[in-house]
Amino acid sequence: MSHSETNRRIVLASRPRGTPVPEDFRLEKTQAPVLAQDDVLLRTLYLSLDPYMRGMMNERAPAYTRSIAIGEVMPGGTVNRVVVNNVSNETFYAKVIMSTESRQVEVDSRPSDAIALALRARVPIFAESSVLDKAGVSGS
Repeated sequence: MSHSETNRRIVLASRPRGTPVPEDFRLEKTQAPVLAQDDVLLRTLYLSLDPYMRGMMNERAPAYTRSIAIGEVMPGGTVNRVVVNNVSNETFYAKVIMSTESRQVEVDSRPSDAIALALRARVPIFAESSVLDKAGVSGS
């Protein structure tokens, strides 16, 4: 597969003194990885840099985590998609599919919250075909 996608990543440029400021980070652009057969390339539109990461930006991180090296990519969570995956007694159910570092997490959510998050993060919203069938939505 050939593509000319650019990979953009946020790296730690310097150790923050106090509250992190934009100058403590750097945007790097690299060539996106070459995909093998059946690989998928995901695009992250928003990266969450959460308060717990503040300690990771220190040279000596707290005991419960590790220190991020200068020039290292900032870890963080991303929202990948929302799936409306069930309907029972006229109540719909959804999952928010997220990635954190190298693992994928599915979080149960009210559809209204999941859809609001998907719209804000500009990620796809899917409904399983069984949900459409149970809800009486036809493809015609």
